[in-house]
Amino acid sequence: MPSIIIKETEHFDIGLRKFKRAYEKAAIVPEIRAREFYEKPIDQFTKGNRPDLAEIEKVELDILSAYKPAQLDESEIVAKVKAAINETGAESMQDIGKVMGVLKGPLAGSADMGLVSKIVKDQLS
Repeated sequence: MPSIIIKETEHFDIGLRKFKRAYEKAAIVPEIRAREFYEKPIDQFTKGNRPDLAEIEKVELDILSAYKPAQLDESEIVAKVKAAINETGAESMQDIGKVMGVLKGPLAGSADMGLVSKIVKDQLS
């Protein structure tokens, strides 16, 4: 669990934002990057006829996957995107930043943000 130090003079909202950033950095973002770090070499080792090294990478990836948050399927993402569009009152592509801002926190780590962005664009167009 990440920890932060809040100064006596700091406002609570600032401390909360610091904690949120620390949590995202400590728990979600590095784990996703680590997963990508292990997936690429598996393909390269397989193509390079090195099944022994590919197997080591697969084992490490399986261990990391056990701690990864469950990924949402596309229908769940669409439902959350529609809710965010209704919440923000977004009507056009100019409002994509508002919608993505609402979705970034709840979906980080549990959905591919590239897919989320594509779905938001489809819903707003």
